[in-house]
Amino acid sequence: MSMRMTYALLPHDIPESVVASFLAVLGGGPINAWLENELHYDQGLWLRDDVSPADVLELLRTWPQGRLFTSLADIRWEQESAGSLHLVIIADDVTEGIFKADDPVLREAGGQQHLLLWGERRDGKWAEGRIPNLARYYPAHWKGPYAAILAQSYEADWPEAATVRVVMRYFKYVDEYRPEFDPRFRRQERPQT
Repeated sequence: MSMRMTYALLPHDIPESVVASFLAVLGGGPINAWLENELHYDQGLWLRDDVSPADVLELLRTWPQGRLFTSLADIRWEQESAGSLHLVIIADDVTEGIFKADDPVLREAGGQQHLLLWGERRDGKWAEGRIPNLARYYPAHWKGPYAAILAQSYEADWPEAATVRVVMRYFKYVDEYRPEFDPRFRRQERPQT
């Protein structure tokens, strides 16, 4: 099964019928969200793994940029200065009514990987010395000791630039990530001389 990527430029006041098609792509279960608002100190970043389908329209309208993702699809958006919303969707190419004939087919570029998020959960609190109040960004039920995003890299030909485009597709948050099982964190033994 191959992945496809498409994009659209939508009015900021997205019609509910369009949101219904996004929900069909994401599936019916809880949705993960990565939401950003660089102009709002208290609400600059918000990570959630329990977004209900009923909340999707409000998130798209109120957050300047973000990402909604499940095991079925990854939808990201950014508000343009002209009042429109630039939207990118990555999903299986069998998703009906979403992809245009000239949308790129994505090729896997390596296996699934974990993208480590900030901080560590110690003594019941998320902490990172460079990020005050880290816990306000994470769901309260995340257990730790670390958090990550399960993701996959894909490549697609980009004829306009005569090159290849690399995109990262998110699948889910992993709130109980354990680096001791990740080969990137294993210490290399130096050979004895």
